[in-house]
Amino acid sequence: MENSLKENTDLVSTLVGYYEEYESNTTKARAESEKNRDYYDNKQWTSAEIKALEDRKQPVITFNLVKRTINALIGLEDQNKTDPKGLPRTQGHEEDAQAVTDSLRYVCDNNDFDAIALDGFESLLLEGTEGVDIQVEEQGEKLEITLSSVMWDRMFWDIHSRKKDLADAKYKGIVIWMDHSDAKLNEDWDK
Repeated sequence: MENSLKENTDLVSTLVGYYEEYESNTTKARAESEKNRDYYDNKQWTSAEIKALEDRKQPVITFNLVKRTINALIGLEDQNKTDPKGLPRTQGHEEDAQAVTDSLRYVCDNNDFDAIALDGFESLLLEGTEGVDIQVEEQGEKLEITLSSVMWDRMFWDIHSRKKDLADAKYKGIVIWMDHSDAKLNEDWDK
């Protein structure tokens, strides 16, 4: 049992190290992502600029072209969405492809994938990243695939990865902050 506690402690230390490496090396990129979101949310003036305008008794006026452009792109994405479809590699795999298509559509319909995809697309346009957490959950005697959006500031990955799809990343993760009292800990961890 003592060995298991040491292994868990070592694992937690390794995972925290991965996150801290990512966080310390992406400060500028994350600040730019936050600025992009602020511009979309109509927060385009600094405190000093607002004060200068107020001192001159000028109104703070913003013509938010960022939001208009992003919303137009999201609208185009929504209009052009398609249903997933599995394609056969040969004529002999047509039934298999239909089974894959039915499975993909079931998962998408069961999880409101259209809304998840649009949330992800907005995050991609503004912050530069999008993510979906895919889980297999027991629901009674059945297993269900569940999808949920992951906020851009909750994802982290190996900063040394060079492939756009992160296929060469040593690690990819999701960070979830919560109070210790709220966390559900593994039974071995409590001992």
